[in-house]
Amino acid sequence: MNRSTAHEYLMRLNSFRNFVLAACNGKLTVDEIITKIRKGSDLGYHDFSEYFIDHSGSTYWTKKESEKAEIFQKIESYLTFLNVHQLERKGADIQSKVDELEQLNQSLLERDRTKDDAIALLSDQLMILTGRLQEMERRQQL
Repeated sequence: MNRSTAHEYLMRLNSFRNFVLAACNGKLTVDEIITKIRKGSDLGYHDFSEYFIDHSGSTYWTKKESEKAEIFQKIESYLTFLNVHQLERKGADIQSKVDELEQLNQSLLERDRTKDDAIALLSDQLMILTGRLQEMERRQQL
């Protein structure tokens, strides 16, 4: 390997490390993530990881294509770090949920204000009626 290739590999590794640090908030190291990928993200798919990195000794090579596809679908999200379209869709979904929750919050606040006003009105009316009742009781005692 020449120096420029080695430098390119080092730059890619550093970029991946920076991505991991940003994505995992420093909670996982690159080695831990690679270990999780190799172990199939703790889902018991170690054979798939061996197949995925082209190790011919994997028992995964003997599986039918449909089985391979099914297993891959189960662990694809652990292998796909930068699926921009999926991230954009997820971001849009989250934003629409935030907008929906903000609208719901506003309607609940408005309903709460309406109920507070109704309670205040009923309280005022109760105070008036209580005053009238006390006045009537005083008149009857006279």
